[in-house]
Parts: sequence; structure tokens; C-alpha cells
Amino acid sequence: MTLGDVTSGEVSSPIPPRLAALAWPATRVGDALVALARRTGLASGAAEPGNPPHLLTAAAANDWIEASARRLNCEAEAIESNYRDLESDLASAFPALLRLSDQLFLAVLHSRGQKLRVLAPDLRMRSIPIGELCAALREPFEQATRPGYEHLLAESGITRSRQQAAISMLLAEQLSDKRFDQCWLLRPSPGNMARSLRKVGAVRHGFGLIAAHTAQYLLWLASWIILGRLSLEGRMDRGWLLAWALLLITLVPFRVLTTWKQGLLA
Repeated sequence: MTLGDVTSGEVSSPIPPRLAALAWPATRVGDALVALARRTGLASGAAEPGNPPHLLTAAAANDWIEASARRLNCEAEAIESNYRDLESDLASAFPALLRLSDQLFLAVLHSRGQKLRVLAPDLRMRSIPIGELCAALREPFEQATRPGYEHLLAESGITRSRQQAAISMLLAEQLSDKRFDQCWLLRPSPGNMARSLRKVGAVRHGFGLIAAHTAQYLLWLASWIILGRLSLEGRMDRGWLLAWALLLITLVPFRVLTTWKQGLLA
């Protein structure tokens, strides 16, 4: 995802001051990578990559970031998105290093609702609305097209609020296939399977599945013990019948929990 059309290379566009204040300068992209990897528990290498000796081009940035991530014993995976799917892709792209412009990088920790939590250069976590970030990334593509639509709709006589809604729809339709790149997801090194499983929560979900399934089995077994006892005694005790019914009712949430944990583990 990101800021440049893959066919056109670098993109130069003013970044809103609010975003620029939370971004890392390109001269400190190595520091941003190290801070992001350490905060998310991905960095295990003793050697730090340092910062690049000069401003990185789009092609050079990919090679440099991937090589620097390997020095930290993790991986940086370059990904792409397009104009239309930018919001949904950004909401699930973390932790990640995102290039806002030639001079600025954003260190994304995770998402929460419609906001991204980023690591600022002062190492504090801040929130950015996903819509605000997407608007900044789309601006370079809209600059050449938006004025024509604005002039056309201004002469139509419709209200200004409706004009903006119509322009947004027209831009989304015309620019829907524009590609965004210059975004790198950080992942554990594939050689460390245990760390990878812990990172995605597989160990936690596995133990949760075992516990839920065990509880479900014991409740089911207890219900059959009560039912067998009542059958052998040849009488229907109201207290035991109530206990049997309560056990069956209690089985339901554990069965739901077991199914849910199976899905998470898968």
C-alpha cells in the first residue's frame, strides 16, 4: 500500500502537518525500523542496521529495508494496495513501515477501530484516523483530476455538500485501480516457528481450545452420570433433574467457545 504509483516511482506531495509531526524523517528510517521491531517483540538480533547514508529511492528503499530487517532477525514484506481498498488494507497492515513521501516514514504499531496507533519519533504511541491518512496518500493522484470535476459541478447548480460527495464518488471510480506501494509489513523470521506461533496467538488459542473442549466433555460426562443414577434408582428426583438440566444448559456456551477457538486457531 501506499504512496506511489508503481509505474511512476517517487511521489512528491505536501503531507498535512499533523501527520508530518508523527512521521520519522527518511534520514532516521533505520531508527524507526529498530524501534518498531523492538516495540512489537520482533527484533532479536544484536546488530542494528543504522540509517541509510542518503535519501532512498522507491526501488532502493525496498532492498534496504528488507536487508535491515534481516539484521534484526525478522522479515519486512513489501505489500501493495489500490485507491479503492486503501482503508480496509491499512486497517489490517501492522506492524508496518509506511512511506508517506520521499522524506517521511510512518511506523504503524496496530489498529483500533477506525484509527491507527503509530510510534512517533519521541517513541510515544499516537492515534491517527485511517480516513485522514488515506486522504493524504490519495492526494497526489487526485491533484490532476479534482479541479476538472469541481469546475464541472460548480456550473451544475447543486449544493456544495453534494458536490463534494459526487466528486468523491467520481474520483473513487476513475482512480480505483491506481496502485499504492512502499509499505512493508514486519514479520517474525520463518526460521523461528515457536516465535511465529506466539506472535499470531496460536499457542494461546490452542490452550483455550483444549480448556474449552475439556470443560465441555466433563459437563457432558457429568450429565450422563446423573441420568444413569436416576435410571438405576428407578425414580425421578426433582433436585437431580434440575442439576441435569443446568449441566445441559451450561454446555451451550462451552460448545460455542470451542467452535470459536477452533476458528481462531485455524
